[in-house]
Amino acid sequence: MSEFIFNACLLVLLCLLWGTSTQIEIWNGYAGARYWPMVLIGIGVVLLSMKTAMAWRAIPAERRTVHFKRSIWRDSGQKRLVLAFLSCFVYVVLLPKGGFLLSTFLLGAALSKLLGASRPRQMLLAGCAAAIPIFVVFVWGLKLRLPRGVGALYTASIWLENLIG
Repeated sequence: MSEFIFNACLLVLLCLLWGTSTQIEIWNGYAGARYWPMVLIGIGVVLLSMKTAMAWRAIPAERRTVHFKRSIWRDSGQKRLVLAFLSCFVYVVLLPKGGFLLSTFLLGAALSKLLGASRPRQMLLAGCAAAIPIFVVFVWGLKLRLPRGVGALYTASIWLENLIG
């Protein structure tokens, strides 16, 4: 049942992605930039639909009902997986306003807590270990600008970029 639920959720997200890909603009008459992702995602939707149907058929008829007394919050592994997914979702939402450094630091700290870090110092080091090397590689090595955030975070990010580069 869990494979079916996972495939169904992934299928919904892939369909949303396919719908979003229809809004890609055609530049200079080059239609490949629009239709190539649409075709690949469409193939993925068809294949995942078949996989989801096979997963549904593989479930015995008596097990196709959902029992709420067996919740995902009872198993600590599933609970941590859901919290990790929510952490990544918060990271994506926070990234444009909070900037790369703060967002990645918080994600690294949260994921280290989910992986078993008990002391704040461990979470602080994990957040720094996640944010700083990636920031250095992209800014210094690849000369790319990462999201800087707004307000004081923008100023601090520019200062760090100038310090590194």
